Amino acid sequence: MPLLVEFLKDKDPEMRITGCDALRFTGVDSEEAIVPVLAVANGETDERVWRAAVFALRRLGGGFLNIAQGGEDAERKQKLQTWENIWRRKKKAATKEKGE
Repeated sequence: MPLLVEFLKDKDPEMRITGCDALRFTGVDSEEAIVPVLAVANGETDERVWRAAVFALRRLGGGFLNIAQGGEDAERKQKLQTWENIWRRKKKAATKEKGE
C-alpha cells in the first residue's frame, strides 16, 4: 500500500492516475488508502487525475459520489467533503459494531 500511495505524489499526472487506479483495484477501505486518494481528489488541478481519484473513492469507500462535468472547484470540494463525512461516520459505526 505505501508504494501505491507514493505514486499519488509523482510529478507525472499519468503516474498519479496509475496510483489511483492501483489503489482502486486493491479494494481496501482503510484510512491508509482513502485519505491520500481524497487529498488528490480535493487538491488536484488536472481533471483526469482528480476524476481517477473520485472513481477510486467510490470503489474503495462506497457510497454515492458523482461530480458533473464542468462544475466549479468549490462544488467538487463540497461533494467530496460530504462524501468524506458519510464515509467517516460509516467507519466509526462499523468500528463500534465490532466492539473495537
